[in-house]
Amino acid sequence: MCIQKPHRKSNTGQSRKRTWMKLSPLFAALLLIAAACSDDQPSIGDNGISSPGFEAELGEQTVMMPEDVVEQALTDYDTEDHVYTFDVSQLDQAGIELQSGEILLIAGVALRRITNVVEQNGQVTVETDFATLPEAFENASINYSEVLRFTPEVAEKTVIEFMGKELAPTSIQEDGKIEWEYELGDWTIKGIVDPRDVEVYVGIEARVEKDMANAAYIMETTIKEMATDANINIADHETKEFGFRSTNIGGEMKLKFVGAGGVSPDVQWGPRAIFRYPFMIGPIPGVMSINTRTANRLELPNQGFAEAEVTLSYSGDTGFTYEDGSIDHIADGGIDSPNRGRTEWNAGAHVGYTADMQWGIAIPEFSFSLFGNTVVPSLRPEFYLRTSFTWPGACTRVSTAYEINAALAFRLLGVTLANPSRNIITPWEWSRSEGNCGDGKQLNPADIDLLRIADYNQQADGAEVPYVLARP
Repeated sequence: MCIQKPHRKSNTGQSRKRTWMKLSPLFAALLLIAAACSDDQPSIGDNGISSPGFEAELGEQTVMMPEDVVEQALTDYDTEDHVYTFDVSQLDQAGIELQSGEILLIAGVALRRITNVVEQNGQVTVETDFATLPEAFENASINYSEVLRFTPEVAEKTVIEFMGKELAPTSIQEDGKIEWEYELGDWTIKGIVDPRDVEVYVGIEARVEKDMANAAYIMETTIKEMATDANINIADHETKEFGFRSTNIGGEMKLKFVGAGGVSPDVQWGPRAIFRYPFMIGPIPGVMSINTRTANRLELPNQGFAEAEVTLSYSGDTGFTYEDGSIDHIADGGIDSPNRGRTEWNAGAHVGYTADMQWGIAIPEFSFSLFGNTVVPSLRPEFYLRTSFTWPGACTRVSTAYEINAALAFRLLGVTLANPSRNIITPWEWSRSEGNCGDGKQLNPADIDLLRIADYNQQADGAEVPYVLARP
């Protein structure tokens, strides 16, 4: 197997002008990780490459560019079009040749298929297209395992995302506590992250004032440290197995909302805190993210109101396995149905009107990516607090609900998932009611459109297939 070859100059034409971007902060962080882990750099031999957690044989069309060469040879790259520029002399010194049609593995940076090579003024510009892991590796065993802790170093890189914007902290205190406060349109967003190593406290408050209406959504939670692992097995240029699991998940939360006045029943994505853990497995850069995703929905007439509060706790494991074309969720040790504490609620409206207010929280939401390609857009326990007032009967209801959902995108694995129909099954739910509510205490989907994060978030996740993993 030929892993490194002499460089051959290309005469495919003149390079075209491009707008080049500086290396992104995340990419720079990954390069620092690669440098810091120099003792664990992959060893390259005739039969492939090996390092802790990584064993692989390169495909015949794959050209491997080791980390030390990347640091010297890669001079720039276009993050939008995936065009890479290298120093010719450094490639010559490393004995690396780049040709159209080959798969280029740039350690710690990218995995791409070369579509065009242009040399000019001592620089080689390489245009590329998408490539999969099974195309690059004939055989591979890739194993990621890490205990995710909430240290001050992790917390200080935390961002809150809202309305498509990542919001940097507005205050970082000496004790490590981080705070946010922003006004965006009709919304005021406040956030607190307090890292405690083995757990983290996250508080989010979202307030909206619009026309005659105002509402506030509040979430307070502690998330414990957790172990996560992922494994990929490739044989004969085909992904045979992929597993993703998180164990020792646990935490407590308080959900609260209050609203009054006329607001339309649109779903609004609330703020979410994002904790990112960049890593390297052999030459492969990756990012594990833990998010606290929120969503809300309310429908209140001008004289309507709604309020509710609940405390919940949870613990257990979650994950899934892909093997021989089928996906199974991890049943043993799965997250138990949450323990519900004190619950308070109230809602009301004029005769003939409906009042409805809902608050959905996904904690912790996992996301897993390799080479900048998301493989698991989301794996998340979802918790809901809902209250409503409906006619006839002046019926006031409250419910808390829970389920686990995942969104999967296996393009990087060379796997096209079938798109099965999705069976919407009522999740675990606790309900209470007051007034004349007929024959049911639960919120009636015929009366109220139930908020479910997975229903509205498929496009945002970019998932190929959404899977419901557990509905206790």
